[in-house]
Amino acid sequence: MDARRDEGAAAVEFAIVSVLLFTILFGIIQYGYAFFQIQSAESVAREAARLASVGITECTDGGDPRQESPPVSFVGSVLARANGAGLDNARVTSVSVVWDDGTGGTTAVRGGTATVTITYAPTRLDIVPFPSGDFTAKGQARIEDLGDLVDPCTWTSP
Repeated sequence: MDARRDEGAAAVEFAIVSVLLFTILFGIIQYGYAFFQIQSAESVAREAARLASVGITECTDGGDPRQESPPVSFVGSVLARANGAGLDNARVTSVSVVWDDGTGGTTAVRGGTATVTITYAPTRLDIVPFPSGDFTAKGQARIEDLGDLVDPCTWTSP
């Protein structure tokens, strides 16, 4: 008869502990996915900076760079790389390239620096509290070659 009471006690204890257990489990899943998105965005920003360092011919083609197939503009290429890295490029809200010529100027010159900044709205699972707002990733590379575009390039999602 005591064994039956112990079985009921175990079920009640599991019910109490399971709330904490599942909160921790889903928190690990949510933050793990957030870290994946951050790492992917930083990887895309570094790739984009390397792409910018060998010359950009045009920032955008005038249309929606998400619809370029194959990507022909710099922003279209960055968004394609975002999709390839596991980020939904529809959540990328802005891409910008800023040049630093080493003297404080913002014109692309060989030996200067290309800084690419990507802003995106992370996918939130809303299981546990999570920081609000967009995330930003930056990548830098030394300029090796110049393209047609030597002025800063900025694209913001419509």
